[in-house]
Amino acid sequence: MQRYLTCVMVIGMSIAFLWHFSNIWIHGTYTIQEQSKLALILETILLVSILAFGIYRAKRELKE
Repeated sequence: MQRYLTCVMVIGMSIAFLWHFSNIWIHGTYTIQEQSKLALILETILLVSILAFGIYRAKRELKE
């Protein structure tokens, strides 16, 4: 159960950060302004990867 909750927290953090970065993509700024498009793209890809990893781990924990 503890590992499942850890997965849920990883998923929640990923969604929160993706919400933040989606606002930067949509509005150009939120509370910070990313100067480099490359950095913003890499950060977004990393967060999507973390989200996918969290979902994968949560599904695996539910099967056990």
